[in-house]
Parts: sequence; structure tokens; C-alpha cells
Amino acid sequence: MALYKNASYRNPYREGEVVLSTRDVLFVGVFVEGADKHQLILIVNMCWATPSRYSSDRLRYIIIEKGCPNIKDNTIGMAENGVSLTCRFHVTVFKFIGDYDEVHLHCDVSLCDSETNACKNCPHNRRMYTDYSEHKEQILTVGPIRRRESDWCEDNNGGCEQICTSQVTGAVCSCVTGTLQRDGKTCLATSFSNSDPRPLVFFLFFIVIAGGLLVHIQNSSS
Repeated sequence: MALYKNASYRNPYREGEVVLSTRDVLFVGVFVEGADKHQLILIVNMCWATPSRYSSDRLRYIIIEKGCPNIKDNTIGMAENGVSLTCRFHVTVFKFIGDYDEVHLHCDVSLCDSETNACKNCPHNRRMYTDYSEHKEQILTVGPIRRRESDWCEDNNGGCEQICTSQVTGAVCSCVTGTLQRDGKTCLATSFSNSDPRPLVFFLFFIVIAGGLLVHIQNSSS
């Protein structure tokens, strides 16, 4: 079992480098090598995440159950299960990592002999599931999957026009120049072009008049 960086399932994470934000999607691949692909089929019966490395930990989040994605989690996507010697699925990290700094992923898998059994994936009733659940099962574990704080400013500067600060609840915008507007994202620059131009006109007019008066006084004195 391996954890992958994207939906191509070609770039696995190395051990110890799985550090994801709660907004990331985790791609999981389970595979069997050296088995007869014409006879045997790999089935992921159940997958769950625990805050400890122990698969028996009662504190767990169910991702796959009875070969089917958890119906309460709409972020789970099953790409392949019960059709070959490879099973693949993905899930959004925030759903199973919660407030824990790290979790471990466990999957209960089994091989089904397609020549002697009707190997079903994601059955619609329990009877179909028990048809192949009697085969020898094995629990695979990967981890830890560590959580990093979400950087809300990573994409499009968090929607901020100038400064973006990533906080727990989301992106907070501020302005280097100008004033932050009511939308909480844009900044209104403070300049003469955006303000009333009349004070500047009066000031220039005063300089011209004063300058002319000073020249008149100098000419009168001479």
C-alpha cells in the first residue's frame, strides 16, 4: 500500500514526507505483485484512519466499509476496487485527520479467486459481501500522515489585493497603502487624484498671487 501525490498514482510519497494540509487530497493505492492476474482479484474490504499506529485503536475514522466508500463522506472517490490486482481511491485530508497532528491509515484487504467465486466490489447487500469476506484477509498500514497548517494565502494571495495573513479561520487582508474596504479584500488608495482637488488648486493660486505681490513690492522699492 502506498500514498500518492496526485490522481496519476505514479508519484508516491517517500516514508516520512507525507505532510498535508486539511485541504489536500490524499491518493491511496493498494496492489499485489507476483500473483496470477488472470485468476486473483484484490479487494479492499475496509479502510480506516487512527491517531495511533495501531489498527485496533477504537478511535478511528471509517473511509471504506464492506468494500464501499463511507456514505457520510462525499470527498471519497473509488477509482478501482475488486476488478484487478490493484485498488485505488482518494479522500480529502480534513475529513479523517481532524484535530490530530498525525494519523495512520489501515486497510483490510483480501484476494478473491475469480475462478471459484463471484468477486463483488461494493456489494449492495450483506449476503453478497459475505460471499468473498471468508477469504483470508490481511491488514496493511501506512503512515504517519502529518498535518500542516493550511496556508490560506497560497492560492491567489487569499483573494487579498495587498497583504494576506493566514490564520486558523482563513485569510485576513490588510493594506500597505490606502484603506481596507468593506469587502475585507481590496484597498482604496489615498491620493490627490482620488480626493477633492480644490485644496491643491487654492494652494497653487495662493503661491502665484504671493509671488506676484512680492515682485511688485521689489519693483516699487527700486
